[in-house]
Amino acid sequence: MSNIVSVIIPVYNRDRSVDIAIRSVIEQQYRDIEIIVVDDGSMPPLELSNDLMSDSRIKLVRLDKNKGPSAARNAGVRASSGEWLAWLDSDDIWYPQKLSLQMSFLDKLGAKRNMMALATGFEYAHSSGLRDRRIPVSSADPLFFFAGCWFCPGSTVMIHRSLFDKIGPYDETMRRLEDVDWFIRLVLAGGCLDVVPQIMATISLGQKPRYLTVKCAGDDILVKYKNLSQDQERSKSAMNNLMSYLHLEYAASAFKRERCFIKGTYHLAASLLRHPRTHLPIYPFWNDSNN
Repeated sequence: MSNIVSVIIPVYNRDRSVDIAIRSVIEQQYRDIEIIVVDDGSMPPLELSNDLMSDSRIKLVRLDKNKGPSAARNAGVRASSGEWLAWLDSDDIWYPQKLSLQMSFLDKLGAKRNMMALATGFEYAHSSGLRDRRIPVSSADPLFFFAGCWFCPGSTVMIHRSLFDKIGPYDETMRRLEDVDWFIRLVLAGGCLDVVPQIMATISLGQKPRYLTVKCAGDDILVKYKNLSQDQERSKSAMNNLMSYLHLEYAASAFKRERCFIKGTYHLAASLLRHPRTHLPIYPFWNDSNN
């Protein structure tokens, strides 16, 4: 197995944006890549343009029905052959230097890199045209990982295949928050997050998911980790962080998707009661990226 980076792009009914996402991978300065596009039951089925279909580095995998992002990502891993795994959501794009910077960073780390998830900075692209640039902080503290995915794993993170094998696949019963669950498992197994402190991806902020979808996923996570460890104080802090974060997710769906002010306000208040603070993020998750 060589230093091939397997880039996995799940897609569901986004034929236009996925074309742009794929081309942002083809234009990477780092050339030792393969691209696994997983059509998660799109209707009609995804059809790539002729030039993409003729590119030997691109493989199109079709799922017989829509199974959700966890199943699509797992299917992409099974169809891949690279030593390194990276994911790109179908409505996001990479800067051309993204993979080359990450590989240069990883080359200096030796064996440590096999237990590391490596992210980059990113910018959120709002529908209003506003761009919100963020450089995530590095961490190996479980309390951070129980407080959400501040590092935008869907489109910035790269990991060694052996790490994915060690932690296990994404939970295919979860339609949302599957990243939160996977990275909690990562840090509990002794893994960590490091960051290349440069903006290397643009993340499109789409419509918030339905409230009940997020609530069901949150309930599943709480059941998984309710008996976290023998360290009761540490466990209590982790669960407070998790519940505070989940209430923020519920509030966002209630406000922005359901347009329900009462429900959203309730969950926002519940989040602040779980982890009192004067700003929305539970921790200072991002470094200054305005320069």
